[in-house]
Amino acid sequence: MHASRPVKVLTLILAACAFVPVARSSSPPENEFLLHSFDYTDGTNPHGAVFIYPAGYFLGTTSQDGPTGAGTVYQLSPNGIGGWGYEVAYNFCSVPGCSDGISPQSGLIIDSAGNLYGTTSMGGDSSNLNCGHGCGVVYELTTNGGVWTETVLYAFSGGSDGATPISSLAMDSAGNIYGTTSAGGVSSIYCAQGCGVLFTLRRGSDGTWTQKVLHAFCSVSGCIDGAIPNGVAVDAAGNLYCTTAEAGRYGGGTLLQVTARAKGGWTGKLLHSFGKGSDGVSPNPGLAFDALGDVYGTTNRGGSQNSGIAFEMTLDSNHQWIEKNLHTFCSALNCTEGGVPLAGLTIDSRGRLFGSTSIGGTGQLGTLYMLEQYARDHWNDSPIYSSVSGNFDNPVTLDASGNLFTTTTIGGTFNVGSAIEVIY
Repeated sequence: MHASRPVKVLTLILAACAFVPVARSSSPPENEFLLHSFDYTDGTNPHGAVFIYPAGYFLGTTSQDGPTGAGTVYQLSPNGIGGWGYEVAYNFCSVPGCSDGISPQSGLIIDSAGNLYGTTSMGGDSSNLNCGHGCGVVYELTTNGGVWTETVLYAFSGGSDGATPISSLAMDSAGNIYGTTSAGGVSSIYCAQGCGVLFTLRRGSDGTWTQKVLHAFCSVSGCIDGAIPNGVAVDAAGNLYCTTAEAGRYGGGTLLQVTARAKGGWTGKLLHSFGKGSDGVSPNPGLAFDALGDVYGTTNRGGSQNSGIAFEMTLDSNHQWIEKNLHTFCSALNCTEGGVPLAGLTIDSRGRLFGSTSIGGTGQLGTLYMLEQYARDHWNDSPIYSSVSGNFDNPVTLDASGNLFTTTTIGGTFNVGSAIEVIY
C-alpha cells in the first residue's frame, strides 16, 4: 500500500519492536508507522476494527469526545507525501436530544453499495424511561461527494427489543443486518435489566427497516444459553454465531449457533459452554471462519494461566461440535508472547490467524500476534509487534498486502488512543 516506505523481509517469529509515541521519539521501529494520535478535539478511545474503505482510506469510531463530546466516526486518508490526513466524518449527538446516537463502542460494516453501518451504546429516544440518555441506535452512513450523512435505522427502547448495543454488526449476502445488545430482552435474577438479545434488521420494499428479535438471552432455565452477548458473525451459508460473556452451563459464557428454519423462524443451538477445567472463560467478540466452516475465536480469561485462550470449533464425524484449544495465552509474570486478548481473530487467505493481546510483550502492554498451523492440531504463536505505549484492545485489520492495522484506546501523544500500521 505504501511503496515509498522501506519494507523489511521478516522471518516467521519477528523480533519484538517497541512502539514509542511521536512525542517521545522521532525514530519508531522501521516496520511500525503511527498513523494518528487521537486528541480530545477529534475523538478519544477508538473502538472496533479499523475499516479499509474500497477507495483506500480508513474509517473507524471513537467512543468519546470530539466536537460534540459524544464520539465520532473518523477517516484517515493518505496525504500524498507519505503521511496521513485525519478528519471527522461524523459527530454523534449533532442533533437536539442526541437522537442520532451517543458513544459508538463498535466498528463499522459495509454493504455492496458502499454504505456503512454501526451502533451507538446510548442516544436515540432520550425520552425513554428505560435508559437515561437513550438505549442506543443502529445507524447508516452514506457518502455524497466525500460528505457523510447519518440516518438512524432503529432506536432501541430498552424493553424486549434490547438496549445498549456495544458490538459490531454483521450482514448476510442478502443485505440483512444482524447484531446484539448487551442489555434488554428477558428480565431475570441474573440480569435485572435483561441479559441482551440477538436481533436482525431487514429493509422492506418501501426502504424502511424493521427490527426483529431472534433470541433473548437467559431465556432458558439456568441461563444455559448464556448472558450478555457481545457480537454476531455470519458464515458463508448464512448461519449466525453469537458469543456471550457470561453464564452458560459452567458460568464462563457460551457460543450459540442460530439458523433459519425452512418454513420461517430461527432455531438456536448451544455449541459450547466455556469455563470447565482449563477451558477459556468469557469469549471475546470477533469470530473468524475458514474455508471448511470451522470457527475461530479467543477468550479473555481462563486457560491454565487464566489469561485466555485461542480456540477452534469443528464438526466431528458425528456432526457434533468440538472445541480445540489452539493456544493458551500467558500471564503477566511470563508473557513475552502476550496475554489477555480483548478482541477476536482475523483470518487471511492462507488460514493464518491474527490478533492482539492487552498485556505482555516488551513493555507488558500487549502484542500483535499470528497463529499458524504447522501440523494437524498444532499451531505456532508468533509475536509480530510489542507495544510500550498503549494496551492493544481492538481487532487487527489486514490490507491486501498483509500489513496490519489496529488502534489502542489509550497511548499515543495524548494518551487517549492511537492508530498504527505494522508492515508484515
